[in-house]
Amino acid sequence: MGYGGGNKYLDSWVSQKDVPNYNFSGFTDTTSQYAAVIPNFITAALTKKRPIVFGDGEQTRDFCFIENAVHANLLGAETRNKLKGQVVNVACGERTSLNQLLKIIGDATSTTPDADYRPTRAGDVRDSLADIGAAKALIGYEPKVDVKEGLRRTIAAFRTFTK
Repeated sequence: MGYGGGNKYLDSWVSQKDVPNYNFSGFTDTTSQYAAVIPNFITAALTKKRPIVFGDGEQTRDFCFIENAVHANLLGAETRNKLKGQVVNVACGERTSLNQLLKIIGDATSTTPDADYRPTRAGDVRDSLADIGAAKALIGYEPKVDVKEGLRRTIAAFRTFTK
């Protein structure tokens, strides 16, 4: 499962369990306003195009590989704790700037992304970091796949999709 492949399943389960979707993205997710940066940057790297970055690229997000979300939901379903309406964030609990994301993708694709920096979009959040403390305490959640590994897997999948 990749960054987003399980979002339809997850969204229906989440609506019943109060587990908010938090910057998930995936192999085939190219439309989500949160996830779009990953497939857009990977596609730009693989096609040797300039990725578009709104702002200076130092804005941060807490990107979360979909396998982590599935893992958290399974933990929630299997927990012996009495869960009644608690809301938990499922994410990696770490900030990654868009410039860092470009560097990781560039390293993984053996490219040097030359970003096309554009003005910041109105309403864009500068920094985002999920507090995953409640997920740890209530269901024993720990992220299984970090950002670099999730991107490595996603890039491998993109390579098979774009052949």
